[in-house]
Amino acid sequence: MNDKFTIVIPTMWRYEPFVKFLNDLLSHELVAEIIIINNDPSRTPVLPDNQKLRLVDPTKIGRAH
Repeated sequence: MNDKFTIVIPTMWRYEPFVKFLNDLLSHELVAEIIIINNDPSRTPVLPDNQKLRLVDPTKIGRAH
């Protein structure tokens, strides 16, 4: 079985041990990618440099009219 998962995490960075939690997820063999929806860019911590990680700023996403 080669199924892997994408994890989507909306956050405002209120969970103090978030980076440790993130590192635990990144090291898991069944996690293909992690998408973080950054709802408070002013509080963004230093994040690991990892190919599985994608940080999305919702204020920079185009909207349909």
